[in-house]
Amino acid sequence: MSFIYNLADTWNASGTTFASILMNVTNGSSANPVAAAASQLINLQTNGTQNFGVRMPHFANGSDATPFLNLVDTWNTSGNITGILYNTTNTASGSSSKLMDLQLGAASQWNVTKAGATTQVGSVLVSADGGASLGASGTGWANLWLSSGGALNWSTDLILTRSAAAKLQLGAADAASPIAQTLQVQGATGANTSAVNWTQQFSLSTGSGTAGTQILTSGTAMSATVAAYSGTAVTVSSASPAVVTLATHGFAPGQVIQFAGSPVPTGITAATNYWVSPTALAAGTFQISSTWPTLTPVNTSTTGTSVTITSQTSVQNGVNTIATWGPSALTGSQTTSLLNLAQVWNTSGTPTALKINVTNIASGASSLLMDLQVGGTSIFNVAAVAPSASTGVVQIGGGGNSVPQMTFLPNSGNKLSLGMANSGAQLNVYNQAGTPTIAFSSHVTINSGGLVQWTNSSSNPNTTTDLILSRAAAASLQLGAADAASPVAQTLQVQSVAAGNANTAGANWTWKSSLSNGSGLSGDIIIQTGDTGAASGTQNAQNSALTIKGGAAQGKSGSVVFGSAAIATNANDGFVYLVSGAGTPTGTPTTFTGRVALYIDTTNSQLWLYLGGAWKQPKTPAAAATVTWQ
Repeated sequence: MSFIYNLADTWNASGTTFASILMNVTNGSSANPVAAAASQLINLQTNGTQNFGVRMPHFANGSDATPFLNLVDTWNTSGNITGILYNTTNTASGSSSKLMDLQLGAASQWNVTKAGATTQVGSVLVSADGGASLGASGTGWANLWLSSGGALNWSTDLILTRSAAAKLQLGAADAASPIAQTLQVQGATGANTSAVNWTQQFSLSTGSGTAGTQILTSGTAMSATVAAYSGTAVTVSSASPAVVTLATHGFAPGQVIQFAGSPVPTGITAATNYWVSPTALAAGTFQISSTWPTLTPVNTSTTGTSVTITSQTSVQNGVNTIATWGPSALTGSQTTSLLNLAQVWNTSGTPTALKINVTNIASGASSLLMDLQVGGTSIFNVAAVAPSASTGVVQIGGGGNSVPQMTFLPNSGNKLSLGMANSGAQLNVYNQAGTPTIAFSSHVTINSGGLVQWTNSSSNPNTTTDLILSRAAAASLQLGAADAASPVAQTLQVQSVAAGNANTAGANWTWKSSLSNGSGLSGDIIIQTGDTGAASGTQNAQNSALTIKGGAAQGKSGSVVFGSAAIATNANDGFVYLVSGAGTPTGTPTTFTGRVALYIDTTNSQLWLYLGGAWKQPKTPAAAATVTWQ
């Protein structure tokens, strides 16, 4: 091989600074160079074409654009060429040693450490021309490091940024007009090709460590009313935490307000952002936090004077958790919910918390809108019924439970359950002990100790009851509760004509006895009253006071029997009392065919009967053996 210059040197002196080639050119001064800007210390050419050049060092000025180091080469070979090769044997070097460092004003803009880590201050721009990509096919980078404000950009619409510590944001930094973003998974394009799954994996724990959960958050938009609060008067309590009062304020957790006043309450800073806290949020009151999403309750020691609030419509509302997905399994005493949904309602609208809207063009007869199962057994489901049906059917149980139930648990700790008995189409109401008390099928069945009760309130069924229906004994309906030391008087009546309806007749109240069949006697109507005279503490017995016998022949009324037995000659009670008046009767009684009106004249001690259109009385002539009517 021929050389024009062949230089060889040996460095073997510890602590000596060597220079294999030293060229020292004096070119005026840095401020006032003499040589032209294009002057070069080295200019290596082949066939008149420069292949390597080193520019004169100087301060570029004017329109000077001459490169400091200019390398030119032409590749026309099947070999694998390396344009620039720097190979060092690193026997020993400092930890921050670099293979290359490009600086601007002594500040590194791009460097490669001896370990191959690349640091770049500015953006990485990859041209789309020719299908260029970042990294070669089949190879990859160990790490890609971006500064806190760095971004990965695709054109100018799809951007990945770091919005906060450990928080990846789709889109650029928050702006006045944000661009909607979509995160999707690669789809299929071939004929009849199945799509792939999209798996989102939570953080995994080890041993007894707590399993990770997935949290979905969302902001809250201010209503027009809330957004219009500007200098709106409020009252603030002096308390820990402080409570702000504003009737029907309409706030939701995380919405931002500022306070003003003369002065504001001690503990609150004027013209400072505060967030409406979810703690103790009510229709007319709310608490505030000085931070978000971590809550820092605000305590006040004064109430302030002329305190007002102003909604901050240009400040982002605080983010709130709306859904949490728990771990795939629970052990020990763990209680984390698989799915936990949360939402705050403070609106005059009519929201729906959970809505499933299925357009059922066609589906199987057993299709379900919802099915909650335990161990593969349906506990609660909502059936779609049929494609033409507009409403579904709620089904409880149906998988082997002896008594599938729906249980209501009020704050008192008592419970009420509704359940379907397996023995038939019957809905039972169960008490605290799990005993069925009321059953609904084609009829209503109440257990022997059950009651039907009415209160004197039209809106609160939990007030004191006064009208009660109960079962006193077998086939015995009782007005009132079970017998007690102070029974409540009861009245059984028939609907009447309401006041204001002139000259309107009332309705009849018909009591019907049990009807017989054929020649059997129909039942009686028996009215009983209690007697008196039992020992103290012993309940007296009932006795028949009036019996209306069933008719003994068709079309014939039965006898009316007073009392239940003969009475003593010295009895004081047990008599039949008839109407009486002082003097002879003169009126005309209403006619009832086959029946006679009776009247007793208490002045003349006479009994009168209305017969043949006139009042008559029995009379016994002297020495006569029969009674004649006068």
